[in-house]
Amino acid sequence: MSMPRPKGKARPGANAVAEKTLALMREVTGLPIFGSTEKQLHNALRSGVLLVAYVNKLFPSHGVDAHRGGIENKILANDNIQKFLKAARAAGVIETHLFSTEDIHSGRGLARVHACLAAMRSLASARKRPQADGDESVPGRRLRGSITTQDGLPPPPHDLVEDDDIAWLTDRGAGAEIPLVEARAVTLAQLEEVLSAIRERCARGGQWWCLEQSDEGTPSWESRALSSSDVHLDHFLHTVARPATRERNCSFVELVATEAQPAEWVVSVVWAEPVETLVACLRRHAADRGYTRESAVWIDAFAGRRADFAAPLPPDLADAPFCRAAAGARGMLVVLDSLGALFDRVGFGLELHAALTAPSDNFFTDAYAAFVAERPPSGGAEAEVDGDGGGTEQHSARAGGGGGGATEMRVERITDGELVSEDLYEKAVREGDFSHDLAERGLRFALADASALPARARDKQLILEHVAAGVGAHALDATVRAIFLLAKLPAIASHVGDDDARATFDVALRAALPLARCRRVRLTFGGDVAEDWVAQVVVPSLPPSVRSLALTECSAPSLCSALRAHLLVHGASTLTALDLSCDGIGADGAAALAAVLRPDSGSALRTLELFGNPLGDAGVSALSESLELDPPLQSLGLQAVAMADAGACSLAAAIACNTQLVQLVLRGNEIGDEGAYFLAEGLKCNGTLLDLDLFCNAIEERGAQMLARALHEPTCALNALNLDTNDVGDEGAAALADALKVNAMLLELDLGSNRERNTGATSHLIGERGAAALADALASNSTLTRLDVGGNVLGNKGATSLSDALGSNTALLSLALYSNRIDERGANAISTALTLSKALRELDINSNQIGDTGALAIAEALATNDALLKLNVSGCAIGDVGAAAFANALSANSCLLTLKLGHNHIGADGAAALANGLRMNTTLVKLGLGENRFGDEGAEALADALEANTSLARLFLWHNALSADAKERLRAAWMREGRLDDNLVV
Repeated sequence: MSMPRPKGKARPGANAVAEKTLALMREVTGLPIFGSTEKQLHNALRSGVLLVAYVNKLFPSHGVDAHRGGIENKILANDNIQKFLKAARAAGVIETHLFSTEDIHSGRGLARVHACLAAMRSLASARKRPQADGDESVPGRRLRGSITTQDGLPPPPHDLVEDDDIAWLTDRGAGAEIPLVEARAVTLAQLEEVLSAIRERCARGGQWWCLEQSDEGTPSWESRALSSSDVHLDHFLHTVARPATRERNCSFVELVATEAQPAEWVVSVVWAEPVETLVACLRRHAADRGYTRESAVWIDAFAGRRADFAAPLPPDLADAPFCRAAAGARGMLVVLDSLGALFDRVGFGLELHAALTAPSDNFFTDAYAAFVAERPPSGGAEAEVDGDGGGTEQHSARAGGGGGGATEMRVERITDGELVSEDLYEKAVREGDFSHDLAERGLRFALADASALPARARDKQLILEHVAAGVGAHALDATVRAIFLLAKLPAIASHVGDDDARATFDVALRAALPLARCRRVRLTFGGDVAEDWVAQVVVPSLPPSVRSLALTECSAPSLCSALRAHLLVHGASTLTALDLSCDGIGADGAAALAAVLRPDSGSALRTLELFGNPLGDAGVSALSESLELDPPLQSLGLQAVAMADAGACSLAAAIACNTQLVQLVLRGNEIGDEGAYFLAEGLKCNGTLLDLDLFCNAIEERGAQMLARALHEPTCALNALNLDTNDVGDEGAAALADALKVNAMLLELDLGSNRERNTGATSHLIGERGAAALADALASNSTLTRLDVGGNVLGNKGATSLSDALGSNTALLSLALYSNRIDERGANAISTALTLSKALRELDINSNQIGDTGALAIAEALATNDALLKLNVSGCAIGDVGAAAFANALSANSCLLTLKLGHNHIGADGAAALANGLRMNTTLVKLGLGENRFGDEGAEALADALEANTSLARLFLWHNALSADAKERLRAAWMREGRLDDNLVV
């Protein structure tokens, strides 16, 4: 529950809502409505007169009359408000977007008033015909009802381009003949080339073929000059691509590809989507999903040949081009505009059906949307993303490639393969009405209402029959609606005491969610939820198809009981992953979950996450009893669950006889030496547990020794052991090192930051003796691949011992020595190790005072090292001399992918030297220079280097005292090579 707000204090963000609402009313009505605060909005609305004026302006045919006496008379005011609401319903605003008279009179529901007003404006806009000239709509918006040749219309009458205009396509070589349409995907790099060509043509004032619709509804072709942000797929296809492909009678992809390009993702998009927003969405999606510019995505506009566009769908829709491409893809990306124009295409139903019926549980359906918004002012503080500096993720691309404008392209992730609760309505208030307009359309989605021209009537009938025989039209409709209902869920859940709003929402949720076909649902409530509303309404509405479910931060006392009852009714054999983090679950809730875990319940659960719940030892004991029965659970997360030694004892008994569990996370508890002893005894009998995470417990030297004894046993199968932030000390490290001499299974050992937690004393830190013992073990161990001993007191002697061992060790791939009181003498020893080691791939020595002298030694070794991929020397007191040394190393090194130099003392000269190194380097992918001091002069040198370097994909430059002009110069240089804008942080 949220704390009560002091009387007279505005709700957080309330005045922002009020300002947006009043501005919207001024814009629509043209009336001089005064004010910008919540109180002023309340005064403007309570008579209902302005609401009536608003509806009459948007829908003149309604002709609603207002009672002018509503200012003094509440009865007349209520009548005005009711007239407005009646008109809103008639206009098509759905019930979940309407407000009540009490919302206005109490002044507590003004955000919902804004939502309703915005919905009405979007509905009014959707009824208007697109303007033939001087279209003032937001770039990238396609008004509902606009048409493209995707709807089966004939192509334009003649070409607008000359041979020279398409030489960049026709003169590039033989291309490739790709018989299979599903193998004609287009890479992001090829799409960026298309966008560059569009911008060049627009800059020259070139004409584009545009489909216009007369007042009688007859479509016709007109040639027009457009800005690059207004060029749609359809414009490009008919103005440029079709003339270029005519001679070969091929697809666009066959012009630009040299071989078949199978799809990693399929893209559902209307041809009226601007190419600029499509590319922006794909760039963001690539960053989120981890694919590159060379990865291929299947888009019908680029994959089809001339005959494909005119051909009807095959009788068996599994043979339709999109479905064939989707069959081999990782997932589908849905690209939406602000009004959900894609939802008007009957073809979207076929595409969504292909995604919902994909045989793999790992097929993801992601939805993104791009829109143009005002660019925020430059400057201000950024938040750290990694130890190298980062900043909050902006996920934006400057319109036109950067520089000088007042707008930017912003990309919203609507869903990432899950039904997920994100408050798009709050975003609408902050960022304009884009998200709200889209949500309004999504909540009314119905495949049967999708349009098809007469030429495609047979196709529509085939699709409707195909969907009906598959998941069913109701299920498909419900899936789309559920996405947008859950977007509104956090706001509804937090409206404690607002029974009317929640009751209306409950009806819509119960109607859509149970029918939704989805494999993953993730709902986060933020803790401010009406008591047990989640258990009583959300859980019973969950669809039976869910494989992965997350219900977090909802503090529902009966949540686990409700889940148990739901699974008993719908069967527990489909749910494989469950996350109930921070839900206030205690011992009773754990007992209910334990019943679900039992093998006789039919449970298929493989992963259970209970982070941040006060289970206590009693709750852990209840879960352990079920684990002893050997359920199929493979991963159990019990981080920060108030577990002590008694709970560890219960778990140990379960581990001893369990043959399924492979990962056990016990972070942030109070497990001491006694608990470690019991766990060690359990490990001796267990041959399947691979990963044991004991980060931040109370394990000291004796506990570490007990765990080391378990590692001696041939039955122990552990691959990873995490004892970071415990108190194992030198003796514990020595015992573990002794185990490494005989253990052939352990791959990862984490002993970082072992200090006495309450006092901060260093008596339990690992020092020279512990380092020497670990070094001795490394000399003979041939299996350990990662060792973390950062945050201790190894000093130069400890660093030297470990460095000497690296010379002969051929297995260790990653070594962390951060914050260990190492100076230039230890750096010299590390340099020698880098010269000799052929195995080490990652080295982290950040927060050691190696200075320029130590940097010179490390950089000298780096110049000849052909194995290291990642090096972190952030916070190492490195100045311009050290930076210059690393620049020389970059000129010679052809292996390093990541270099972190953040939080040092690098000035303009050092940045200029690094810029020279980047010009010569062809392999570095990530460079961190955040929190240095090189200013605009250094930024200019780096910007020049970015124009020559083609390998760098991520660059962190935050907190370097850069001016707004310097940041724009960097962005322009960064984007020139088609890099993802999100990956430059300034």
